[in-house]
Amino acid sequence: MARNTDPFLFPTRYGLSVAAQAVVIWFALLSSQVWIPTTMVLHLAGTVLYGTRLGVFLYIRSVTWPEWNARAKNAPEAKASTIPQKLAIITVCSLLYASMCSPLLWHAQCANSVPGGQVPIVIAGLSAQWCGFLLETVADHQKSEYKKNVHKSNDNRWCAVGLYETCRHPNYLGEILFWVGLFIAGVPAMLCKGWWSFAPAVVGLLFIVNLMTSVSKKQDEKQKARYENDAAYEQWVARTGSLLPKLW
Repeated sequence: MARNTDPFLFPTRYGLSVAAQAVVIWFALLSSQVWIPTTMVLHLAGTVLYGTRLGVFLYIRSVTWPEWNARAKNAPEAKASTIPQKLAIITVCSLLYASMCSPLLWHAQCANSVPGGQVPIVIAGLSAQWCGFLLETVADHQKSEYKKNVHKSNDNRWCAVGLYETCRHPNYLGEILFWVGLFIAGVPAMLCKGWWSFAPAVVGLLFIVNLMTSVSKKQDEKQKARYENDAAYEQWVARTGSLLPKLW
């Protein structure tokens, strides 16, 4: 399979840019020689691991899944042909990624001034962040392994193994949970900074949540059109939730 080397077709920049922001903030804290609370370390470490893992995974997927390059070619950034268009996309994406990670920055700036009574909020956010990271990691691995078996057996079916037995998009659920957790962990710091610090954080969170929910709906619609006459598919849909597992 010919590998497409156009960097605009590789979505690794999303994950790696998030990891890079966390690394820069971490080095800034270390260079300042201030005491870094454990909660701040966990906030940063979770983001570095999330971004690095996602960047590597998306790169591998872009060069091993035949359908991925075809799908990537239809992305808006892939259609940008002129330098001004590419610069505009880079600028918009950079602002969005910075907004999404802004709670991490505010937390770093106020890490040693978060009131003790608000630490449980930070811990709750970190719990959601790390759970989201682990959930997305497991879901991506399970789907990748399934795809490998599909390519070997030529069995053109949907992924309904592991986490996908009760939830059709556990990877997207993990993505949402990660960003919601990152946001919540930064709330006490944003309260210290002032109301204005919530603005970019809320914009970033709404963007990623809306993106994940809309993508999951589109994939549901695409699968329904493809397998609507398949009784096994209808049974799978009936016993699963789209983003949230159907537990009853």
